[in-house]
Amino acid sequence: KVTIIKKIELKDIEAAIHNFDIVMVGTSQSSSLEKKVLAQSIIKSVKCIAYLDYWYGFKDRFMFNGYQVLPDEIWTADKYAFEIARRELPLANVILKTNPYIDDMVKEKNRILSKKDEIIATESNNILYLCQPYNQSYLNESGVRVKLTDIKGVEYFLELLADLNLKDVAIKLRPHPLDDVNKYSMIIHTYSKTMNISLSWNKKLIDDFIWANTAVGMHCQALAVALAIGIKSYYCIPKGAQKCALPHKEIENFARI
Repeated sequence: KVTIIKKIELKDIEAAIHNFDIVMVGTSQSSSLEKKVLAQSIIKSVKCIAYLDYWYGFKDRFMFNGYQVLPDEIWTADKYAFEIARRELPLANVILKTNPYIDDMVKEKNRILSKKDEIIATESNNILYLCQPYNQSYLNESGVRVKLTDIKGVEYFLELLADLNLKDVAIKLRPHPLDDVNKYSMIIHTYSKTMNISLSWNKKLIDDFIWANTAVGMHCQALAVALAIGIKSYYCIPKGAQKCALPHKEIENFARI
């Protein structure tokens, strides 16, 4: 069976909905496009499916012009999203699916490792820090209002790591796709005097995961991917700031190592 993929311009999407049997939408918080398409699908009686590969903000993802707009089906990527969606969206038809992206990552990791001549040492201390754009104000333990940014999050992690006094540790900072290549240059320059730290730039995520045996971050979705492919994963967030948005119990608190 041949599937023909046709690109539709943004301005033509709403008018074209009635030409389809099923419409599938994403569920981003920052864009209203999916919500508009969802609303138009309901108006034109076209079956609509929304896919959730997040674990937070579910109610807001289906609010449009002050109303909750639900699709015919909501597909969730794992058991955590499934349970949260059923709890926060009781009127929705929630269906448990899998995450094709994570499934492909697992297959790719296995394929790469099967071709390697040498077995990667499991006792190595290769830590991949997963960066993400972030900016939040909170009250610290002294009751003082402070601001947590992505830069301060990295510095907090490195300070904790230095206190652990581990041997033979290699650290890679992996910038978020939205980050500038020079964003973490000063941090790397400062900490490279006492640590083996470098920047992973323009590399596939799977390549960094093959290198690492530990992944650390704040709220980034890649922590869940790392966990799924067998990498020990930690969140690293100062006390008092927003708790880790990922519900996975297997993602531990780096401050408690």
